Amino acid sequence: MQERQDRTLARLVISRASAFDLVAGYFLGGLAVGLVQGAILLVMNAVAFKLDYGDSPAALAAVVVLFAAFASAASILLGTLARSGAQADGLGTGLTMTLGAIGGLWWPLEVVPAFMQAIGKALPTGQAITAFHGLVGRGWGVAETAPLLGGLFAWFAVVFAIAAWRLRRQVAA
Repeated sequence: MQERQDRTLARLVISRASAFDLVAGYFLGGLAVGLVQGAILLVMNAVAFKLDYGDSPAALAAVVVLFAAFASAASILLGTLARSGAQADGLGTGLTMTLGAIGGLWWPLEVVPAFMQAIGKALPTGQAITAFHGLVGRGWGVAETAPLLGGLFAWFAVVFAIAAWRLRRQVAA
C-alpha cells in the first residue's frame, strides 16, 4: 500500500525485481516480523509466567510458523485491497479484532452458541488458539494438532495465492 502511494512500487517494477521477487520479499518480511513477535511472546510467557508449552516443541513451532505465514499473506492481501494507508489500517484492525473475537482469543469458544463455535473453529485464529490450548493444557503433540495445522496451512495457501495474484496484477498494471 505504502509503495503505491509513494510511487516506489513503480520503481521496483522497472528494476530487475520480478513479480515473484516482490511477492517473496513482502511475504518473507512479514513472516520474519511474525516469527520474531511469536518468539518474544513465547519466551516472555515462559520466563515471566513459567508457562509450560507441553512436550511437543515441533507442534508448537509449526503453529507459530503457520499462523505467522497466514498473517503475512493476509497483510499482503489487505495491502492490495486498500486504497489508502488509513483504509489499510482500518481494514487491518477490523479484521484482526473480528478474527480474534470470533476465533476464541477474547473468550473461550465453549461459552458461545454451537454455530459460533463452528465458525470460530474454522477460522485461522480459532485453529491456532485451539492448538495452543491443546499443547499447553491437554498434552497434545504433532498427531493431535495435525488437523489444525492442516487448516492453518490451507488458510495460508488460499490467502497467499489470492494476495500474490492481486499483487502481480498491480505490478503488471
